[in-house]
Amino acid sequence: MKRLKLYITFSLLLTLSLFAVLYLVDYSGINIPHRISLMDTAINVYGLLFLVVITVVVILFQKQLLKRNPSTPLFSLVLATLVISTIAELLYQGVYYFIASDSNSISAILASTLTGVLFAVVVGLFVAMELKKMKRLWMVGLFIVVILLLGFLNKAIGS
Repeated sequence: MKRLKLYITFSLLLTLSLFAVLYLVDYSGINIPHRISLMDTAINVYGLLFLVVITVVVILFQKQLLKRNPSTPLFSLVLATLVISTIAELLYQGVYYFIASDSNSISAILASTLTGVLFAVVVGLFVAMELKKMKRLWMVGLFIVVILLLGFLNKAIGS
């Protein structure tokens, strides 16, 4: 029961954090630009803020899981991240596409949800590896594989 409460708490925390980013960038009146140009590269502010929010929430969540059971395996930490990010992304994307998007199609919602969940799982994997004190050499190889996989999935979903 306590574990379910933890999952619900962090799913809601992640969902509310994503809505906070949406509010700050689009509705707060602070005039945060959607893109920031640095030299020849444009940085997507949404993506950067989502990265920060997802990383912070995943770190806090996985630390709580490890605090309750220090022997939690890497796979369980990543699977737990998958669960909370899927719930949070489905809630966020469903409401976002209903309120703010021009497209209300289920396929658009699912594609955005899948992208967000994959991103959160990758972050969760790296956080779990760091928290479990795994050798960083594995992280480099895994990072390259994950980036290639995400690039392939992005092209497959986008076309």
